[in-house]
Amino acid sequence: MLFNSLDFLVFFPVVFLAYYIIPHKYRWILLLTASWYFYASFRFEYLYLIFVTSVSGYLSALFIEKSDRPFIRKTWLVINLTIILGMLVYFKYYQLLIDPINQAFESLQSGMGFPVINVILPVGISFYTFQVIGYTLDVYWQKTKAEHHAGIFALYVAFFPQLVAGPIERANHLIPQFRQKHNFNYEQVKNGLFLILWGYFQKVAIADKIAKAVDPVFAEPAEYGGYQLLLCMVLFTFQIYCDFAGYTNIALGTAKTLGFDLMDNFNRPFISKNISEFWRRWHISLSTWARDYLFMPVSYSRRNWGRFSTIYAVAVTFMFLGIWHGANWIYLIFGLSMGLAFYYELITVDFRLKMAKKTPKWLYNSASMLLTFSFITILFLMFRLQSFGDAINYIKILSGNFAFKWVPLMIGEPDFIVLLACIVMMELFQYAAGIEKKEDWLNRRPIAIRWAIYLMLGFIILNFGVFNQNEFIYFQF
Repeated sequence: MLFNSLDFLVFFPVVFLAYYIIPHKYRWILLLTASWYFYASFRFEYLYLIFVTSVSGYLSALFIEKSDRPFIRKTWLVINLTIILGMLVYFKYYQLLIDPINQAFESLQSGMGFPVINVILPVGISFYTFQVIGYTLDVYWQKTKAEHHAGIFALYVAFFPQLVAGPIERANHLIPQFRQKHNFNYEQVKNGLFLILWGYFQKVAIADKIAKAVDPVFAEPAEYGGYQLLLCMVLFTFQIYCDFAGYTNIALGTAKTLGFDLMDNFNRPFISKNISEFWRRWHISLSTWARDYLFMPVSYSRRNWGRFSTIYAVAVTFMFLGIWHGANWIYLIFGLSMGLAFYYELITVDFRLKMAKKTPKWLYNSASMLLTFSFITILFLMFRLQSFGDAINYIKILSGNFAFKWVPLMIGEPDFIVLLACIVMMELFQYAAGIEKKEDWLNRRPIAIRWAIYLMLGFIILNFGVFNQNEFIYFQF
């Protein structure tokens, strides 16, 4: 059940109304049932993965908390990690791992090999499994207490607004909210509906419209001029951002109308002046998860290596961030490239500080943002083409074909102008809001301005949006 589908537009109002009608003590049952139904609507037979993940995380955390013997605690941690990571590896990385092994067996003519299995990737498995892994580690490290209510914990795993594409929530932030009684609050509902509206604007009016424009270009790059290829690279960067940020805003808004507060995943990533800042602004729930559960433990475990402990931890973390995105070696290259850029920043920090002092601030910041955005745009090309060779070929065609060769884009010139206007409007709005939450900034505007923005967004969505129910890009991860 996609957020941008008619099914969801029927499902959510029913859940919303029932939530505020029934007594508080039964609401967790409603939300859990709705969440399981929401997940089953994608593929019913994969609902058992939610059950296995919930049972494994729930029981292992209880046994870890109950015991004061390090060996027993570690044993239950390992059991839980083995079950959950085993499912993740099987469904997401099985084919990637067995292909080189089977090729080796074939070259030896041994007649041996692993069976080829066409496995459909369960929606959201990378998100809810990591959520439970983080919870179990927090209990093991005694940073949080184990949840004793099986139903509340199952709801933490399956809460439908953030189930299939995050944000990856921490247990000590989300679980207590399930116990709080949420009365109908006009301000919260209003703010939530605005976030949903803003999310649909990003998804159907920008991301899906960009997809319609750039898909033919990426399919046949040799048919287009270099300027168009460059433009499509930039547009795809905005597409993947608006697609994922659109999902996040719909998720945040949906949860907020029910009284829940989820963490935001984005904070104006395209104003980043370097890669480390970019990862503090992009997919924040994943980057902070990797920092807390991977980078810090790995760095600490190798603390006797001196400065090399940081280098090692950076390499491991960014390889993880790369391969997390999918079972394709191109994602490993993506992660390693990000890691190299991060390492470059570590070893050139003194030089860059000197340059910053000698250069006008506006010029230095602008150049830094442009270089960072350009680097990100090139790497995101791999996401779109899914092949390092295809990405290199695309760059070759682009660099060797800068003679003006205009082939009309699929969406037509008037729509293209509106698309650019929407992107500019989005960036201006986010710049105006700054570090403040978008809904809070808007609430401080006069009512006439607020309603003008509501009506304009609604008009653009209805008259300009693409309503063919395109899946969100991050569903594949």
